[in-house]
Amino acid sequence: MNVLGVDPATFGSAAFWDSHFSGPALPELLDQLSGDTPAGILAGVPDAPGQATLSIGGKDLPLRVVTVAQLPGKSAGFPELLLRKDLLAKFAGESVHRELWARGDPAHVLPELGKAGVPAGTVSRAADVTAHGVYGGVTYTFAFLTAVSALVGVVVLVGLLLYLNARARARRGAYVLLRRMGITSGAHWRALAYEVGGLLAAGFALGVGFAAVAVSVTYEGYDLDPATPPGTVIPVPWGPGGQLLLAAVVVALAVTYAAQRAAARALPSEVLRDTA
Repeated sequence: MNVLGVDPATFGSAAFWDSHFSGPALPELLDQLSGDTPAGILAGVPDAPGQATLSIGGKDLPLRVVTVAQLPGKSAGFPELLLRKDLLAKFAGESVHRELWARGDPAHVLPELGKAGVPAGTVSRAADVTAHGVYGGVTYTFAFLTAVSALVGVVVLVGLLLYLNARARARRGAYVLLRRMGITSGAHWRALAYEVGGLLAAGFALGVGFAAVAVSVTYEGYDLDPATPPGTVIPVPWGPGGQLLLAAVVVALAVTYAAQRAAARALPSEVLRDTA
């Protein structure tokens, strides 16, 4: 078992935690460590009793045990116990191995530690650990799919431009006639926006619906190690979804502006000659 002594007041600012994990959130767990009664947060032993005695260096420490599925820093196959660092130092003495967890680039963090007189030995980055793990292949797969999605977006944009270009002659003729009938350029621009925006909105809705169905059917297969919690975590991608929606709106406005500008520059004589 790995025993990790932490400062409940600062550990949450450096440790990774996903709000989609099942069970109590990390701040709630750290609050339980801050109480007067010695408590430990245990991961990796689902059937642990609520009260236990921890023996370290021949000293016994009665603990109230809170069992969770996962903890920051837990190694696969090894249970982890989270304690307050003052309790661990009191019972473990000099046998502890000191670690400093920090967010940020080591190139910036290490000089600051040197200025503060804190010696640093081995440096490990979370990105280096996860890059060589069992999930690296899955990460590369989704990175490839992201690139394919970007390529599909370019293809859709080219197809939209070809569609508008194929209808350019008819649109110029209709625009000239509509202007003679009193239709304003603003009304024509809105009609174009509805046409282009409707195509993109339909494609966006179909894409989101297909993605939701595909994920709901296949998400269980994403977990390469079902025996190790947590299971597959599927957060709703509000950020990327909003960016895609914004990109669709920008493309619709830009394409509509280009089509409106091309139609507005058409001369009646040229339109009549083209239709003759």
